[in-house]
Amino acid sequence: MSSGEATVEPESSPLRSTLLDAMVLADSRDDVAQAAKILHGAVRRAAPDDPALGDARAFLDELTERLA
Repeated sequence: MSSGEATVEPESSPLRSTLLDAMVLADSRDDVAQAAKILHGAVRRAAPDDPALGDARAFLDELTERLA
């Protein structure tokens, strides 16, 4: 990087991957219900120390609001 700034990438995990898939489903494909379904299952199966758990729960809350 020529600017000298470091980019911090979020730690990868199966939950992070599912979170990204859910974002695409909800935002690009306008399938909020399916996004919520897959993300809910992934959150249920995730380890309690998964680094993506907070982000996934926050997005799941957003999806739940959008479905209401």
